[in-house]
Amino acid sequence: DAPLEKWRIFLHPTQKKRVNRDLSGPARGSGEAGTGKTVVAMHRAKYLLGQGKKVLFTTFTANLVGDIETNIMKILSLQEAKKLDVKSIDSVIVSYLYSKNKKVKIIYDEDKLLNYWDKAIATANVDLELDAYFYMEEWRKVATPLDVLSVKKYISVPRIGRGIRLDRTQRLKIWHVFEEYKELLDKDFVRDIDYATYEAREILKNNPDTPYDSIIVDEGQDISANA
Repeated sequence: DAPLEKWRIFLHPTQKKRVNRDLSGPARGSGEAGTGKTVVAMHRAKYLLGQGKKVLFTTFTANLVGDIETNIMKILSLQEAKKLDVKSIDSVIVSYLYSKNKKVKIIYDEDKLLNYWDKAIATANVDLELDAYFYMEEWRKVATPLDVLSVKKYISVPRIGRGIRLDRTQRLKIWHVFEEYKELLDKDFVRDIDYATYEAREILKNNPDTPYDSIIVDEGQDISANA
């Protein structure tokens, strides 16, 4: 009989034990659509905030961020809310790079990115019959997610599922295009989200100085493995 607004934050008694668990490391909650995973995540955030922790609640789109922020504020005290950040994963990456003096703009438009790849191919002047889309997908699915942004790593990494087999010579030529692409992005102070994510990860590896005690990820299955 309660209004929909209350159902958006209602925690079923059987889910409370998941919220209040003491964990020694990462944990994943799964379930069918509509089973209350996001509600559990919001109440888990409240539980952690109640322990005085600084919490990041992240998901994959700005629209979801807005919905979560609206609903979670209904169950938090003012003091708890001060220790919570609700952000999309992309905004987390960009703001982190900014904090490390890497002030870059993210390009999402595929046509604009393909234009950068076309320029990189022309500048590299390699004799491979591969189009800009191939290079972009190789970058997205092999180079950045597998952390192989060096020629030594790229020429030896397995490329499972990519379809086209490449020998060492071909990979060296492709890497030359990758280098030209990176230089073009650097020159314009822009990034694709995959390159930005890679850079943020590399900085974190060497300087694990995150301001958060806990991170909660909603709809994690829709976030790139690269993140």
